[in-house]
Amino acid sequence: LFHVEQGFGDNIQFVRYALEMKRQGLNVVVLNHSGIENLLNYNLAQYGIETMQNGGRISGLAYHLPMLSAPLVFGSTLENIPYSSGYLQAQPEFIAKWHTKITACSTLKRLKIGVVWAGSAKHNRNASRSLPFELFSQLFALDADFHCLQKELNEADYKRSDLFENLHIWQQDIGDFSDTAALIAQMDLVISVDTSVAHLAAAMGKPTWIMLSYHPDFRWLLARQDSPWYDSVKLFRQEASLNWQSVIKNIQQQLQQILKENT
Repeated sequence: LFHVEQGFGDNIQFVRYALEMKRQGLNVVVLNHSGIENLLNYNLAQYGIETMQNGGRISGLAYHLPMLSAPLVFGSTLENIPYSSGYLQAQPEFIAKWHTKITACSTLKRLKIGVVWAGSAKHNRNASRSLPFELFSQLFALDADFHCLQKELNEADYKRSDLFENLHIWQQDIGDFSDTAALIAQMDLVISVDTSVAHLAAAMGKPTWIMLSYHPDFRWLLARQDSPWYDSVKLFRQEASLNWQSVIKNIQQQLQQILKENT
């Protein structure tokens, strides 16, 4: 039994080791978080990997392994992390649903950018990992279509979002991570703070820019702009504690360059 622990992002990041177990010929059964199991169980089935539903019963186990212990067990180093090019995809029926939605509201030839400026208010590091909407909204002055990937949106941010015609809010349309994955699949780029959505976009191989606090989580290491966990990730780090202004300025400049090249 290969089972989840900690948060949704951890589940997404480390479930890749189930694929490695299967590749090595191990008989593995995977247990994922209930909020994301529809998406992950679908993906694992594509690899022929058995899963169990939360609350179900299973017997005949020889071993169990918590997901975050897998890198140790498999001797992972920064040079041999498996499946860094991506290992998840959205379900076809959800892709069809979101393709229709995005096509109906997007401007032809405009870059489609998925955005997350705030994580869950319940997270113990949320104050240091989330951006004020007033600051992040500087990006909306650029000539692109922005799509909010957040399932949680506070009332103040929701009201302020009306000021930007190129910002699309999908809070009411996102049921679970199956919707989020299909929405991500429609994007050209995802820009996110360090949340589970960033992990999902990166695990799908989508170009993903992650904004990091000055004291980042262990998985992002230090003093580098790339990630050995995800080939498609680019990291934007604070230069000083709690100072997001330089991060936004850097992203603005790089987005402007991309938009210039696309015209």
